[in-house]
Amino acid sequence: MTVKKIISFLVLFLLIGFAVGEGNYKPTVTNKKCTGCNECVGACPVKAITKINDKAVIDPEKCIGCMICVQTCSWGAVE
Repeated sequence: MTVKKIISFLVLFLLIGFAVGEGNYKPTVTNKKCTGCNECVGACPVKAITKINDKAVIDPEKCIGCMICVQTCSWGAVE
């Protein structure tokens, strides 16, 4: 996959996220489901997700509500 396609998909996910959640909903992490795999950390376009004690934590102040983390999490830990 080319960089141009990756950027296009990222923009598409951002637009879908804003259309669905209108940027108002802030996702949360269910610690029992989180495996600490870093999928959501790497996917967050605004770096609002960090890891504490090997679990993802979302900073609601930085989060823009794009929902990319929800779509990215293979474990269903981000809701």
